[in-house]
Amino acid sequence: MPEDGSAFQWMHEIINYEPAEAFGKELLGRLASVGIVQGQPFEPDARMQKIFEQAAQEGVAMSRVIAFDSRQPDAVVYPGLKWESPFIGNSSTFDPDGYFNLEARTTFHFTADGITPAMAMQMPEGKGSRYQTTYKDRNGNYLDGSKTYKLTMPPKVPVALFWAVTVYDPWTRSEIQSQPYPSISSQQEKPPVVNADGTIDIYFSNEKPKNVSDSNWIPTLPDQGFFVYIRYYGPLKPFNDKSWVPNDVVLVE
Repeated sequence: MPEDGSAFQWMHEIINYEPAEAFGKELLGRLASVGIVQGQPFEPDARMQKIFEQAAQEGVAMSRVIAFDSRQPDAVVYPGLKWESPFIGNSSTFDPDGYFNLEARTTFHFTADGITPAMAMQMPEGKGSRYQTTYKDRNGNYLDGSKTYKLTMPPKVPVALFWAVTVYDPWTRSEIQSQPYPSISSQQEKPPVVNADGTIDIYFSNEKPKNVSDSNWIPTLPDQGFFVYIRYYGPLKPFNDKSWVPNDVVLVE
């Protein structure tokens, strides 16, 4: 999705492609107020194009702040830790209190796309999936690709299938372009090295730290930040059970 004025051209193409029922009269009315009407040409003049450009830039900036520095009390999953849920309020429709939580909806859709109810609701033991993310280290500073961090996964993470840690670019919200698959998984071909107590240390840095296995290291890029997602497939405990929570990401150097 473009982040400049051309986003409005995309909107016009989308509403022309999809049936009107997919949007509702309220949304179609808002779009019509700026000249985006289903079945009609979209030809903004220079004045409107300038407005669209500014609106897109401001919208992206607002969304970035809402997502990466949430003010939502329910965003934090575990008190005292930085891990957040992309599904604030544990709702895939973002209306657990009877109204749309617009900041919660923005947080998810700014950092992700596909969504199903099973991704947010508490499923039977061993079914579904759960997600948690962090944008900051233990000290509350945003993660920096030029520094070295460590994440310690707890022993025997209770999942029926597997867990995976993946690193993303906060600018594009796509996987960071440091290697083809910037991820470490409990089911990868070369499994991560396990500590004597059963924990697993995962490192994020531009250069691999000494005495760290390749299977425990996710490269970052020195000129940009990053954020971390953990996915749990087939969780065997409620998501808010703190007994299987990893520590915060810790700055090593």
